[in-house]
Amino acid sequence: MCYQKYKDISLVFGAPFGERYRMLSGIAEQVNKPFSEIYLEFLTDVLKRKSGESLIEETLSIVTNEDLCIGEHSFTYQYWFEQREEFSKFAQKNESKEGQTHFPIRIPVLMLHPKNFRSKSGARITTMVQSEHAQYLAAMIAQVLQLDWIQTICALSKPTIKI
Repeated sequence: MCYQKYKDISLVFGAPFGERYRMLSGIAEQVNKPFSEIYLEFLTDVLKRKSGESLIEETLSIVTNEDLCIGEHSFTYQYWFEQREEFSKFAQKNESKEGQTHFPIRIPVLMLHPKNFRSKSGARITTMVQSEHAQYLAAMIAQVLQLDWIQTICALSKPTIKI
């Protein structure tokens, strides 16, 4: 059994570009919801397991060289209380009539928990998941979904600094 270095791995999703952004933005306008909500629904649907492996499981299986299931994971938001250029697409339907952005700005996040990763047979995986694995996964998702940007955050399981 391999000790997992990271308690969780978070993928923070920048908005898509091109036609995918126009499509999601149009849906947000039609249903009168913030872009962030529509985008999170889209990500949840696209990244979930359909038949067989999910994009996440397929990519992590390749990079770790193990057939794995990710187990429990969760979608949430990262909240920002300041405007940044990379968040401009998330301000849609998050603005007042005067054009001022309402805060917080919500950015979709997927949280994975390496301790929940299992082989297809249900056994714990033998590979220690590294930040490089998460970065490879992020790059693959960014390419497939045509994202402006994606960020990975890896939280250590145990503190490394003793006080």
